[in-house]
Amino acid sequence: MYLHSETNSSDLLWVKSSDYIITQKKIGSVINYYIESSKDSKLMKFAPIFDNKDSGNNFENTISIDLDDLLKIDLENEVSILNFYNKYGDIGLLSHQVKGFITAPRWLPTHELSPKSSVVSITPYQSESFFDVSWKKRLKPVGAPLAIDKEVFPDMTKGYDSGIGEYNSEMKKLLGSLVRDNNGELLGDVPGVVFEDHLQFSQLMFDENLGDFMGRYFPDLVTSINDADSQFVDFPLPYSVDYFKNYSEPLSEVKKVLRELKNSFDFSKSIDQVSVLPKRPSFYMDENTAKSFYGRETILQYLPKLSISPVKKSDSIGCRWKNSWIFKSLLSMFALKMRQELVD
Repeated sequence: MYLHSETNSSDLLWVKSSDYIITQKKIGSVINYYIESSKDSKLMKFAPIFDNKDSGNNFENTISIDLDDLLKIDLENEVSILNFYNKYGDIGLLSHQVKGFITAPRWLPTHELSPKSSVVSITPYQSESFFDVSWKKRLKPVGAPLAIDKEVFPDMTKGYDSGIGEYNSEMKKLLGSLVRDNNGELLGDVPGVVFEDHLQFSQLMFDENLGDFMGRYFPDLVTSINDADSQFVDFPLPYSVDYFKNYSEPLSEVKKVLRELKNSFDFSKSIDQVSVLPKRPSFYMDENTAKSFYGRETILQYLPKLSISPVKKSDSIGCRWKNSWIFKSLLSMFALKMRQELVD
């Protein structure tokens, strides 16, 4: 869903699928339910609008972030949940929790070489997906490239005029395969996940095992392989085309997180002057105060991050500093809406 964010919410550009469905999948001996894009759905770009004053901007697709849409979801009614997804897209269970992840090394075409080069080359790369101000992917070389001189092997050349060559059969077999040393060990870093620093998300106990964790949101990529091989899956970059084709959100976790947010907001609204509560009180005088503090702390862990960056002034060569909200998920957008509602 996330593509870009700036201080002015009207400049946000997001992506969602046009249609979501609830499916059941058998993981081991257990049947689980998931929310995912339907096979016939299309990707749609849209700009979320926080305030009515933003509605005058000229965007082809705008969606107003209406807090009531979340608060009125009937979590026991699948149609109600799907209506929310069809309007806003997935809530971002994976992207909200994760700073980045690294997958197992594979042989890939050497990026530095021009297609006109007289040498065809493949390099052992390890893929790192990470969140900066958007989700990005980089390839880190973990070994020396394999190169073939097309002049030495002229039969590899499609056309001498074009200068474009082909890989020989040995290199073709290596393309996309795992990179191991002479002892059969993988090169580079161990595949794994780096989690966000905020409070433990939804009180879940995390296992840093890449396949176990990522397989929760990409069940179709791991169901046909054993647990050991699931650690070597090349999971897609969040919000890429392959991501939307394979990403699913467990229905039970969706219900838990949305219920947690709804309850937290209700707790906080029930107490006047919630913002003046002590940050970490050692005890509570009454149940309502305790609930209010719990509600505020819970909403805080879903909030987007605040970033400060320089922006060029329109009337000079100087710069000014501005605050920017960095949204990683739909959850963070609704949490900010709750915060605005509680503070205003």
